[in-house]
Amino acid sequence: MGFTWPWKRQERQEPTTPRPPSGNGWNEEACKEWLRHIRTTWAWVFSVNEVPFTFLPEGFRLRPPCVIHATHATFYGMQPMTIPIERLTAEAGKLAQAAQLAKDQTVVIERDGAYVGISLPLPSEFCRRLDYPLVLPIDSQAPLAVYLGLAEGGARLWLSLNQSDSPHVLLAGTTGSGKTNLARAMALCLAQRNKPEDLALVIADHKGHFAALTALPHVIAYALAVPDEVALIRWLVERLDARASGAEKRQPPMVVFMEEISDFLAAGGRQAVEGLIRLAQAGRAEAIHLILCTQRPAAEVLDPTLRGCLPARIVGKVTCATDATIATGQAGTQAQGLIGRGDMLLIAAGERLRFQAFYLPDGELERRVDPLYSLPRPSLAIPSFLADEGGIAGSVSDAQILERLRAGQGVTQIIEELFGCYGGGKWRLCRKRIAEIQEREGLAAASRRRIIQFPIGGERDGQK
Repeated sequence: MGFTWPWKRQERQEPTTPRPPSGNGWNEEACKEWLRHIRTTWAWVFSVNEVPFTFLPEGFRLRPPCVIHATHATFYGMQPMTIPIERLTAEAGKLAQAAQLAKDQTVVIERDGAYVGISLPLPSEFCRRLDYPLVLPIDSQAPLAVYLGLAEGGARLWLSLNQSDSPHVLLAGTTGSGKTNLARAMALCLAQRNKPEDLALVIADHKGHFAALTALPHVIAYALAVPDEVALIRWLVERLDARASGAEKRQPPMVVFMEEISDFLAAGGRQAVEGLIRLAQAGRAEAIHLILCTQRPAAEVLDPTLRGCLPARIVGKVTCATDATIATGQAGTQAQGLIGRGDMLLIAAGERLRFQAFYLPDGELERRVDPLYSLPRPSLAIPSFLADEGGIAGSVSDAQILERLRAGQGVTQIIEELFGCYGGGKWRLCRKRIAEIQEREGLAAASRRRIIQFPIGGERDGQK
C-alpha cells in the first residue's frame, strides 16, 4: 500500500474546528464527528507547514486510525523513518491551538513502532469515567495482583506485587490526576481478593482519604497523623527484622499504603527516610510491599536511593517535564501531558503502558467495603500507640446524625465532623451506628450495590 506525503504547500482555507455540543451524557456519534473535524484541521496544519505526516485512512486493517479512550483520543499515522520524531513534536503547540485546547492542555506525540500516535484530551462533554467494577474479574490468580483499570484497546490491566519487577510501587500525580482514587481501588481490590488471615494491610494516611479502609479486618495498623506515621515506620522495621530473624513465622504478606510521603519525609528527618529505604530494600524478601503516593515527585523531595528501590511506577498528570522524568524514572514520557481524571502511565518491567484508572469516590468506597466489615478479624499484633479508645460512638445523639443524613451528607463526612474520627476501629463503630439509624429510619439507599466477599465471577469492565 502506498502513502502520499504532503511535501508541498497546498493553498486552501483553514478548516474551522467546531466545539462539541453541550448537554449531558455520552454521545458517541457527536464525539466521532468532532474528531473528524480535528483530523481535518490537523491535516491542514501539517500540510501548510510542510510536515511529512499522513493519518491512517479509515478502514485501515493493521490498526485503528483513531482510538477513543475515557478522557482522550489518539490518532495514528505514518511518518518517514528518515525524518526524526522531533520534526513532528515541534508542531504540538500548533496542533493544540488548532484544536482550541485550554492553556493547561497539551497534545502528546510519540512513536509507536512503525506508526506515530497523536493524542489530545477530549472536551468534558465527551469524557467518561471508569467506575470500579461491581464484581472483580478472574483474569489473575495471583493473590497480590491488583486490578488497575483498562489499557488502551480495552484490555484489563493487572499489576502483581509478587513479581520481582514490581514488589513496590511509586504512585505519583498532581491534584485531579486520579491518584487517590486508584490507590483506594488497589487497597479495596486486595481486601476483596484475600481473606484477613491471608493478607495484612497497613495504612498511613494523614489526609484522611483512606478512612473507610482503615476499619477493614485486614488492616493491622494505621496512622492518621504524620508523627504516628514516623512511629509506624519504626514499627514496620521491627516487624521486618522479626520476620528476617525467624521470630515471626508464617506471617501473611503485608502491603503498606502511604498517602503523600513528601510530608512524611519532610517531618520524619533522615531516620524516617532510612527506615523507609530499609523496608523498600529488604521488604520483598519478607513479603512486605510498599505503595507510596505523592503529589510532588520532585528530586528534592524523593530520596534517590528510595526512588531506586521502587521499580514499578504509576504516574498521572504532573506539573512539568522534570517531575515527569523523576516520577517515571525515564526521560521523554510526556507525563506532564496526561489529561488527569485517571489517565495514567504504568512503567514496569522496562515497559511503558498508558491506561485509564478506576474511579472510586467516597460514597462508593463505603458501599464496597461495608460487606467486608463482618469478616472475622485475625489475632495479629497491633502497635500499642494505635490502640482505640472507647466511648466515641456514643458521644453524639441520634437526632444530630439523623439531621445530617436527611440533609444528604455522606457517612464519611458525618463521622469526621460529628465524631472527629478519621479511621480505624472508632470509625467502624461510628459507621455501624449510622447504618443502624439508616435502617431504622428507612434512609438506607434502595439501590445500594454490594459485592460478594471474595468475587469468583467477572464482568467486562466498569465503564460507563
